[in-house]
Amino acid sequence: MRKILSLIIIIFGIIIGAILMLFGVYCIFVAIVDFLSGNTERAAIGAVMSFVSVIIGVSLIFGTLFNKKIMKIMSGEEYLIEKTFAGWRIEFDREATREAFTKLPVGSGCDCKTCRNFLKAVESFPKEVVDFFNELGVDLMKPSETYGSRGIQDINMQYGGWYHIVGKYLSGEDIWQPAKEPKPVKWLDITDDFAIGFTRNKALVPNGFPEPVLQMEINFSVPWVLEEPYR
Repeated sequence: MRKILSLIIIIFGIIIGAILMLFGVYCIFVAIVDFLSGNTERAAIGAVMSFVSVIIGVSLIFGTLFNKKIMKIMSGEEYLIEKTFAGWRIEFDREATREAFTKLPVGSGCDCKTCRNFLKAVESFPKEVVDFFNELGVDLMKPSETYGSRGIQDINMQYGGWYHIVGKYLSGEDIWQPAKEPKPVKWLDITDDFAIGFTRNKALVPNGFPEPVLQMEINFSVPWVLEEPYR
């Protein structure tokens, strides 16, 4: 929507600028005719009007085409917020992310018990987690992927997965490290049971999700809340 409005502004600016330039050409033509007719005073006024119209027209056209704010909107960078989370420095567009999530279905597309339990548990997630995701514009009910497991003695399900954000990965160690030479990377703890991290990898990006895309990984410990048993 913002790009469409910016495009309209650009077209409008070019049209008005072109009209002013044409008016300037008309004025100089009239000024020449007046000068040849001996009406020097009127010719001088026409020449000034021509000069002013052309300058304003050219300025309007170039000012519209090369306006930094409009260029940023057209490139998708106008509303990028730069922020540091633990060791990661990212840029994200909260409103574009929020708008993108309104077009996504609930869930990751999987209807297994593990995924359904995650979505049911979202309803009772701590406020700190909900606020954190809201700050990024992310809908907790619409992960790109979730997977979970539970040991024999475990009470909670250990969930991994990820969400996508309209944003950029600027710096910091990737949360996913190569198996051969991994570097120690600590998850960002939102609470004791909820942690996130960022990766340069991009997997299962929803169709039509706006660029640029940033992937946020999750590491959640979530209780089993479904009435049906885990096993």
